Amino acid sequence: MIEIKCSNCGDLALLFKTISNVVDTAIILFSKNKIEIQGMDCSKTSLIQTFLNKQFFTEYSFEKEENLQITLDFKILNKIFKTSKNKSVVLKIKEPFEKIKILFENNETKIKYNINVLEDETEIMNFPTIDYSNNIIVSSKYLKNIVSDLGNFSPENLNIFTKKNKIYFRIKSDLSTVKYELKSFKKFKITKPKNKLIKNTLFCELSKIENSTNLMFNFDLIDNFIKNHISKTTHFMFKNDKPLKLFCDLKNNSNLCCYIAPNIE
Repeated sequence: MIEIKCSNCGDLALLFKTISNVVDTAIILFSKNKIEIQGMDCSKTSLIQTFLNKQFFTEYSFEKEENLQITLDFKILNKIFKTSKNKSVVLKIKEPFEKIKILFENNETKIKYNINVLEDETEIMNFPTIDYSNNIIVSSKYLKNIVSDLGNFSPENLNIFTKKNKIYFRIKSDLSTVKYELKSFKKFKITKPKNKLIKNTLFCELSKIENSTNLMFNFDLIDNFIKNHISKTTHFMFKNDKPLKLFCDLKNNSNLCCYIAPNIE
C-alpha cells in the first residue's frame, strides 16, 4: 500500500491545477523516496514533468517492493482538489491498484473520493540533457504579467529572439505587432509598519544570452503553464531548434518543468 498525507493541500492543489492546464492525463510513478509525474499534451507539442521528494509531503509511506506506475485523469483530479481549501488530505492506493482513494478533512467536513486508474502502457520518458544557450531567471509574477499583456491581443504564437545581447518577446497579428525587450532589473518593497526591506520581490536576470537565436512557440502552451506562477521564480531556457524549457523550484528539493517544442515552418 502507498499512503500520502498533507496537513494543508494547497501546494498539491496548485500543482495539479498547473499540470491539468497543460495535459489531460499523466503518468504517476511512485517509488520509495519520491514521486515523478509526467504527461504530454494531445498535440504532442509540450511535456510536463515534476519530481516530488517524500519530504514534500507531511507523511509518505511506501510499503511495496517495486515501483508503481499508474495513469490518472488530471482534469478530474484538479476538479477534486478545488474543494480542498483549508483541508488536510490523505491519498491511498493499494492492491490491485485500480483506484486511488482521496480523503479531505477539516474541523467542519470530511469528503471522500475514488478515482479510477486509467489503462495506459505508456512509459516514463527520459528527457536528454540540453546545454541551453539562453537562460532567463525571472520573477514568475513578472513573467505572468508579460504573457498576460501579450495575451490581450489573442496571438497564436510567441516569437522569442535575441539580438545585440538582448532578448525579445514578439507577437504579430493582422492588425498589430507587439515587441517586449526583457531587461535585467530588481525591485524592492518596503513593508509597513516595520519598514522592513524585502529584496528581489520582482526581478529579471538575463544570466546567459547567445545572439542570433530565433524561435516561434504556440502562445497558449506557454500561457497555460505560466498563469498560476507556482513558484517565486521561473527559469526560462531556450536554444535554436530545441524545446523551450520552463523550470520551477518547489519546496523540499522538488521541482516542476515544462518542455515546449518550437513551431516547424
